[in-house]
Amino acid sequence: MRGSSGAVALAAVALAAGAPAAAARTVRLDGPGARILEEPDVAVDPTAPNRVVVVVKDTQGSGDLRIDRFVSSDGGRTFGPRRRIANTSYGGVPALVSDPVVDFDGAGHAFFGALAIRFYPERDRFDSVIGVRRSDDGGATFGPPALAVRDEGPGLPEEASFPPDVTWNDKDWLAVDRTRGTLYQGWNRIHTRFAGQSSRIAVARSTDGGATFAPPLLLSPPRGVTTGPQLAVRADGAVEVAWVGSPRPVDRGDALVATSHDGGATFGAPRRVGRVEGIGRNSYDLAALASTGSASLACWGSAGRAHCARAVGDSWRAPRLVDPRLGGLQDMIAVTGDQAGRFWLGMYAIGRRGTTVRLYRSADGGRTFRFVRILAHRPFAAGGFLPGSGVRTGDYFGLTAAGGRVTAAYVLPRRGRSPVANSVYVSTVAAQ
Repeated sequence: MRGSSGAVALAAVALAAGAPAAAARTVRLDGPGARILEEPDVAVDPTAPNRVVVVVKDTQGSGDLRIDRFVSSDGGRTFGPRRRIANTSYGGVPALVSDPVVDFDGAGHAFFGALAIRFYPERDRFDSVIGVRRSDDGGATFGPPALAVRDEGPGLPEEASFPPDVTWNDKDWLAVDRTRGTLYQGWNRIHTRFAGQSSRIAVARSTDGGATFAPPLLLSPPRGVTTGPQLAVRADGAVEVAWVGSPRPVDRGDALVATSHDGGATFGAPRRVGRVEGIGRNSYDLAALASTGSASLACWGSAGRAHCARAVGDSWRAPRLVDPRLGGLQDMIAVTGDQAGRFWLGMYAIGRRGTTVRLYRSADGGRTFRFVRILAHRPFAAGGFLPGSGVRTGDYFGLTAAGGRVTAAYVLPRRGRSPVANSVYVSTVAAQ
């Protein structure tokens, strides 16, 4: 039954596979006016662990991208009504807004990151910006954006159709040092050329609570090809950035990690932690990154399989398969760490019997993973951009572990396999 909150609660189901798995509670997020929901992210307030914020891209039609947010005050059991964070403008300028991310600092302030393509028709110009908006009331309202970068170009491009010799920004990510209060925002900085494009990883920091950002640092070499980064902060304050990169646009590359030991003022040279094969064919070229204590975990898809490399401090070990017995295609990998020193991993697995959204746990720093449960199943392909994926989920799979719970936010169709009827599903599992 549809509730007044715009979220439908689904029955909790326990999965038995040997020992009983942890039960999951799942709710579906829609809301009036929602059409194609995708690219969810989720965060939990450390000062009030029952407060859960989900942000999601809401595509109303071609060239009409908006950002919604849903807030739960009971640990994800129910969510309040959909509220628009970004409608058809950003910072008071007409815009397409996309790639939403959310995080909290240690004082309970929520931060909403996004990219925007803003239009100035009177000058036949556009700008491409990455920004952060701060909320001081747990995600109920957000202030104006503080920009981490702004690049201007000619014309009025729709979505990502840019003319040659233009710089634009894509695939932002946000991390907060909850001990020291520093915000870090990373993204893919792209330059279009007459014969393709090149891209570099950029990172900027804010030391004043998201009011302003220092000039961005470029972590990858020029003329190469990179994809969107993810960021994590270790307990000792070291900042890590993970991405997939290649010297040229081919179907293979490296999983790379760069580390800062001075609060994001400088970064060391990128270190290769693994190899990526089959980009655009049977792997999606986005890396996931998480930390807990002094341990870090970087994960990615390669040749259709999920791989993870682990580290203690700056010492990285060779990558391993997450689930050596699992076949099919594994897509949209997300990782997070909890206060007990464990890592949790979520992903889509696409096989002959359809798609499952799966949750795993590692209690040994990422050396091995134990299957926890299936969060959802559909009898058809659903994923990112893998061949055979009939449903577009976008670029993000939200996953966080806090308050004794693991919370996952992911995308599936609400009616059949139609890609124009996507909902966001939020599953909550006890962190056992």
